[in-house]
Amino acid sequence: GRRRSSAFGYNGYLYAVGGYEASTGVLADIEFIKINVSDGSLGSTGDGWNVSAVQINQRWGLTMPVSNSYAYVIGGCTSGASPGGCTARTDVIQTFQIYNNDSGTPAGYSNAANSYTTNQQRLGGSAAVVNGYLFFAGGCTGTTDCTSPVTTVSSAPLDANGAVGAWTNQTALTTALGWGKLLSAGGSLYYIGGQNSGGTVQTSVYYTTPSGGTISSWTNASNVLPSGRSKFGAASWNNRLYVVGGQGS
Repeated sequence: GRRRSSAFGYNGYLYAVGGYEASTGVLADIEFIKINVSDGSLGSTGDGWNVSAVQINQRWGLTMPVSNSYAYVIGGCTSGASPGGCTARTDVIQTFQIYNNDSGTPAGYSNAANSYTTNQQRLGGSAAVVNGYLFFAGGCTGTTDCTSPVTTVSSAPLDANGAVGAWTNQTALTTALGWGKLLSAGGSLYYIGGQNSGGTVQTSVYYTTPSGGTISSWTNASNVLPSGRSKFGAASWNNRLYVVGGQGS
């Protein structure tokens, strides 16, 4: 079991990374299992969940976009119990490659040379990749869950080998938010839901279409979530946005 971890699907495998487990503490492991594309089921009798020999730096409350076979592990809490006992956060960005093969095994990881430079140590932020740029938005800078959200939005270029370039601050969100989700679809970015400094969950959806790595403005969508939510799962597929579960009022 794991709380406040991150998960993604890629090349026919499902990956679960990091998080917090009460008896073990902050987790560094990567587990993965094959997705049977014929019916969506996971694994088989002889091949269930696998634990990768590759691990990340332990953290919960992380965000992890994937692009061009590279996963980017960003932010999170490195010490203290989830959800309200974080005592140390990190600005270390790690990358690991997922081979396009039949095993699903992750390759070794490395620390990115460039970390974001404003409100560096955040948990509950969210990241996405658009047109070769990595974007990171929102998140919480306090040790509690979450009294100090930020409006900060940053971007960095990615090269063909997965390296993260220098970060640049972009036009900020209009409201300081943590635990929302940043998604990309159709060349645009969408920041969905989350919670403000008072812990009030949000229905808002902000969107923008970057020019390269530059964001000039954010627009508040008229079609918002039907109810406020924070700490939810979300994904984009075929230019549609999907929001699942989470914490309401």
